[in-house]
Amino acid sequence: MVDFYPEWFRLFISKSDEKGVISKKIANLAQKYSGGSCLEIGPGLDPYSAIILARYFSSYTIIEKRKTEARMPAGVRLVHDNFETHKFKQIFDFIIASHVFYYFKDIDIAFDKMVGLLMPEQ
Repeated sequence: MVDFYPEWFRLFISKSDEKGVISKKIANLAQKYSGGSCLEIGPGLDPYSAIILARYFSSYTIIEKRKTEARMPAGVRLVHDNFETHKFKQIFDFIIASHVFYYFKDIDIAFDKMVGLLMPEQ
């Protein structure tokens, strides 16, 4: 597990188009699930991806363990909690977990939890 340094993250985002490139690729995939539900795990203190992607889903949930005062896009639900310990009451059509695996205490358990939260393909 690694520490998070918000000032480093802000500098990285200001100097890189990585999040934009990733979000555009995810948007192409998300169109297939248009109208479904999405869970985004640990996006950080800024809902960058949600701003781009929420329009493709009828339900968009962000789970972030750090407190943020960032304004969420319309229709986006923010849950302040740890993904690894949170008890979800729903399953999702689509899960975004970009740049979060190295924060998990146990990657195998976190990955299995994600798989368990996905809607079975029909």
